[in-house]
Amino acid sequence: MKHGLAEPVFEEFQHGFHVVIYKESASEGVNGGVNGLLAHIQSHPGQRASEISAVINIPLRTIERWLKDLRETGDIEFRGASKTGGYFAK
Repeated sequence: MKHGLAEPVFEEFQHGFHVVIYKESASEGVNGGVNGLLAHIQSHPGQRASEISAVINIPLRTIERWLKDLRETGDIEFRGASKTGGYFAK
């Protein structure tokens, strides 16, 4: 975490990989964190709270609180069954 930013995430897929770089740190407060979470959901649709927490290294309880805020403002929605669905940006 050089300069207070979250570590980049390297994700492999079938024919290569991509890197997710976060320009905000998790310690920037709720607004910075919620906006960063929304950007993550936009670029990684369908992930569950536990997956998001593991990827961006923020406690699950914090992710759940931010997801609640984003659902209440209508920015995201949960699609699918409660055990297999995920979050998507509207």
